[in-house]
Amino acid sequence: MEDINFSSLDYYKSLEENKFLDKIYFLLKKECFDIYNIILKLFNFLSFILFKFVERFIYIITNFFGFLVMGLSFILRKIHNGILDNYLVWIFLGLIFLFFIVKI
Repeated sequence: MEDINFSSLDYYKSLEENKFLDKIYFLLKKECFDIYNIILKLFNFLSFILFKFVERFIYIITNFFGFLVMGLSFILRKIHNGILDNYLVWIFLGLIFLFFIVKI
């Protein structure tokens, strides 16, 4: 029996040159089958989706309510102008509103 002497690097080189295994070996070199990279890409994708849809939706809702409160405060500032007669009218309108709610 002959003594075959070759290094392990030659073995992997032969895998690279094999027509059936060259694509798989290429993907292995690119770490496509590495579980860490697969999970990392999955979480990167999920974080991208959460950022684009959920975070933007929350941003739109908070801006909507912010502008709504600003608009209402602008209207209330114009209504409550410091004239005592207007305050008395608002007090009586509020009492009438409360009477309708309580139904006294």
